[in-house]
Amino acid sequence: MPFGLTNAPTTFQAFIDKALGEFLDITCVVYLDDILIFSKNESDHEEHVRQVLTALRCYDLHLKIRKNKKEIGVKVQQTNVVPATFPLFKTAFEAFKALKEAFTSAILLWYFNENKSMRVEMDASAFVIGRILTQQFEINGHLHWLPVAYYSKKLLDIETQYGRGKQELLAIVEAMHHWWHYCQGAKYPIVVLTNHADLVWFMTTPNLMRRQFKWAKKLVEYNFNVTYREGKKNPANGLLKRPDYKLPKASTTLTAAETVQQSFCLGSNDYKPV
Repeated sequence: MPFGLTNAPTTFQAFIDKALGEFLDITCVVYLDDILIFSKNESDHEEHVRQVLTALRCYDLHLKIRKNKKEIGVKVQQTNVVPATFPLFKTAFEAFKALKEAFTSAILLWYFNENKSMRVEMDASAFVIGRILTQQFEINGHLHWLPVAYYSKKLLDIETQYGRGKQELLAIVEAMHHWWHYCQGAKYPIVVLTNHADLVWFMTTPNLMRRQFKWAKKLVEYNFNVTYREGKKNPANGLLKRPDYKLPKASTTLTAAETVQQSFCLGSNDYKPV
């Protein structure tokens, strides 16, 4: 199909969806000519790649090898590797090791399991809202609530003028909307944890403001219960902290990554085995 036609992308997307229909969202996702194949291990991945290529061939679609084979960005040679001209102090070396350790030991996201219950942990600040979707997984014979997805969003100017209760409620609405493909039709009621106690009874409140009523209409599509939890036990609070953005009354000694990682550390008080 030639470039420039108005309906070309839509037509080709429908065509590629038909070609890979039996594998979509199971072993691959596709947008136009970009195909992402995912697997749990190497042997499965080889089989999934073979299945996708076979399906493409059945629809007379072929890959261009020259466009799919890429060289590494920088080839290591004597001409482009030279000793550093600045001294590498011990503190700098230790900082590099600490950074490397932080990246290699960071908590990984777990695969979503529709047969497990869900928790949405959320918090709101003066300029951003953060949410964490967690599920229970067994590690070494113990159950732990572990992250499946993170999501944070900077508030609009008008939203920064909301009271704390409305911002917390907005965080719930945004979480359900963002993860609707997980939350709609959930097998078990979703537990929403908040440090704003008034939201526990929001869905049964008889008199609502117009904006609250609008949000309530969106939330009735989901099966969830709101539970109060103290703010100091909330790991989602770490998503709201930025070292380069501090409000006059806000201060913290931990970075956002450190806060979230410490909150989800196995064996912590909030995530002890059950």
